[in-house]
Amino acid sequence: MINCIKSPDQRRGYGKVKTLAEIFEAENYANRLLKLLQNNAKQISFIDQHAKTLRNEYPDEVLDLYEESIRDFAQQTGRKITGS
Repeated sequence: MINCIKSPDQRRGYGKVKTLAEIFEAENYANRLLKLLQNNAKQISFIDQHAKTLRNEYPDEVLDLYEESIRDFAQQTGRKITGS
């Protein structure tokens, strides 16, 4: 099922990523879920949906996801980004 969703003939977009995230979560594939979020998480709400699954095993990585998402949002709104 995962390979079918990931196949090149499937429609690209958020729906595909959301479906994969749900499968990875249901199958307890935390490492795959983390990688998917790292490659696709631009919205805090998407991170929120899956952070509880990852926060105990990957706490630093989850914080990094939130930081990246917040920085991306700030740039989109034209806010100046400071700090590292």
